[in-house]
Amino acid sequence: MRDLRTDLKRLEQDGPVGRAVVLRTWGSAPRGTGAVLLVNAGGTMAGSISGGCVETATILAVQEAIASGTSSDVEWTVTQERAWEMGLACGGTVSLLIEPTVRSEIRRATETDAGCVVATVLEQGVPGGVITVGEDGSVDRDPALPEDLAAMVIPEAQRALSKLQSKLVHHVHGDTTHSVFYEVFPRRPTLFLIGAGHI
Repeated sequence: MRDLRTDLKRLEQDGPVGRAVVLRTWGSAPRGTGAVLLVNAGGTMAGSISGGCVETATILAVQEAIASGTSSDVEWTVTQERAWEMGLACGGTVSLLIEPTVRSEIRRATETDAGCVVATVLEQGVPGGVITVGEDGSVDRDPALPEDLAAMVIPEAQRALSKLQSKLVHHVHGDTTHSVFYEVFPRRPTLFLIGAGHI
């Protein structure tokens, strides 16, 4: 997502921008968990969530989310037969979170160069409470989230950041299972030049 921050500003010049983010994949998937597709109301896009297989359907889903103002989770499956038509080696399934806007915590994570994880509790497939964990140990937590749930999410977010791997995890909290999406924003890389001359 961080590599799309310039695209986000460009797309916003023509109206509101929603996004689709990959929650999980099964089988053949050109893009992994955490891949993002940005779409504005006019259908202009940036990024990719499948390498072209389900982009058209996803663009329409994001446009519908922008129009309704509601988030949803969707699942696209490419059958073996359809995969061959598309030039892929095999079929696969991708689970997506469709959002009508780019949430404020995602924007903040995108705009900083430091590493962090935005952990979003998904309630019936849509975003609920959020905890942002920084590489410096800082924690920005939704106060509405139960303390014992937060106690499970924070160390899991730290592990996700250490492995630089976004993931969907199901946490058991009392009699309830919470699905939490850990979206990793790695530290922006720094280039060091050693021994370079003036030319």
